[in-house]
Amino acid sequence: YTVGPGTIGTLLVMGASDNSMQTRLMVLAAITTAVVAIGALLIFADALERLLRRKGLDILSKLTGLFLAALASQLILGGMRNVLFKN
Repeated sequence: YTVGPGTIGTLLVMGASDNSMQTRLMVLAAITTAVVAIGALLIFADALERLLRRKGLDILSKLTGLFLAALASQLILGGMRNVLFKN
């Protein structure tokens, strides 16, 4: 399965935003785009591995870890803001 902490975190952040119809359509488009991108990556994984080699895969791994850390900090800081500064 391709649902992991990054996917769950992204859905939580997107779900906490405005609930207008335009926002829901943008979220649906984003999820659809992500599903297509992940599918393409899985289909072409062998070719990408040959293209990027070990060094490229290490760099890509570190970049995705950085993205996940940024998403986690946004989620934590947003929760702290909501707890500390209730409107």
